[in-house]
Amino acid sequence: MSWLFIESVNHDACTIGLLGADIKLWRSKGRSHIVLNQICRHVSSAMFVRLDGICVVSGPGSFSSTRTGVLIANLLARQYKLPLIGVTVDETRDMEQLRLKLKAQRTKFADRRIKIEVGYVAPIYSSEPNITMPKKKLEVRI
Repeated sequence: MSWLFIESVNHDACTIGLLGADIKLWRSKGRSHIVLNQICRHVSSAMFVRLDGICVVSGPGSFSSTRTGVLIANLLARQYKLPLIGVTVDETRDMEQLRLKLKAQRTKFADRRIKIEVGYVAPIYSSEPNITMPKKKLEVRI
């Protein structure tokens, strides 16, 4: 069938796709929180059982956006017991080459009777996360 492709490393857009015999990509503007909505819009739950696996762009990218896409990919792979492959932004520059790489992986996981160890993909951030609120400076008057 095909691989579910998830890319959310930019804070203002995400790409969801199916990489199989051909490449189908859906790009959406908006924050990374729309990733799950886009997956639900383009991939039915019945399609998940026929997927060969999930491919997620693990970075480098912004903290929240990258974390969101990678988290969703890890959860879906575990829920549906699908192979999970993480790729970098550089590997997505040539989508045809990526599609061929994933097609080669298909033969590895073709026999569903073999127990698949669902892996974990860790996010790669483009800079240190800044997730705390800035502290207010106290002005002392004497």
